[in-house]
Amino acid sequence: MIRASVISRDDSSVSESPTKSGDKTGKLSSALKRVSDRYFSRDQYELKSDREILMVVRSALHSNVFINENNILVNVNEGWVYLEGQVDNEDQRNLAKKLIADIFGVVRVTNYLTFPRHGFAVD
Repeated sequence: MIRASVISRDDSSVSESPTKSGDKTGKLSSALKRVSDRYFSRDQYELKSDREILMVVRSALHSNVFINENNILVNVNEGWVYLEGQVDNEDQRNLAKKLIADIFGVVRVTNYLTFPRHGFAVD
């Protein structure tokens, strides 16, 4: 379950982040684009408040099968989205930020998500 909080804000805009379709994450990028096109069309959906942005962010995280959103806390303040908590790996951390940055009304994303680092100690 995603925990979230909201602080009221004025309307703001966001710049789009381009995706690379030819890299080794091409399948992931195309899946992200489909989700983004489905839920976040800038022509059809205009977000006006932090509460609306929060609802769309929560929905996006919940709908994405590549992100384990069970331990993610979302805060929104004047269009600035803060992500805190833990995900399973670095790919989920990066995908969460990229997905949210493309939501209309999001001004900036601060990503405090962590993931376990599996390794071994060096003597």
